[in-house]
Amino acid sequence: MKTRTAKRVVGVAAVPRYEAPAPYRRFAQALVDQASFPDTTMCVGVFTYPPGAKSHTHHHTAENEIYFVLQGELTSVQDGRALRVPRHNLVFIPKGVRHYAENRTGRRCVFLAVHAPPVPDLLEFQRSWRRIPARRR
Repeated sequence: MKTRTAKRVVGVAAVPRYEAPAPYRRFAQALVDQASFPDTTMCVGVFTYPPGAKSHTHHHTAENEIYFVLQGELTSVQDGRALRVPRHNLVFIPKGVRHYAENRTGRRCVFLAVHAPPVPDLLEFQRSWRRIPARRR
């Protein structure tokens, strides 16, 4: 079977970027989802949290989640327990665990969020967040 390389390389600058409304102001891009890769068994998003940003408390009934911190530091709060996740580290969030992510530092945090199997609410930002210009790197 022959595949096209272009379908396997994702240019982050070309992926739509979204901003969450207050009070949870943060930014997201869906890099891998079932719309772009119909046969995938996971989804991947890149998230940017300015200082003080956090997500709402939620859980996934069928999906495990991993956050891998690319820049800055993230706090993952799972079932009320705060876990510090510094740059180049990851945190695992098992399905069913109530959790949220927060940037408790004075610097920007950028991280990948990987869900397996794909989580339908990762695309929440495409429905309810404001689309903004891509960030220049």
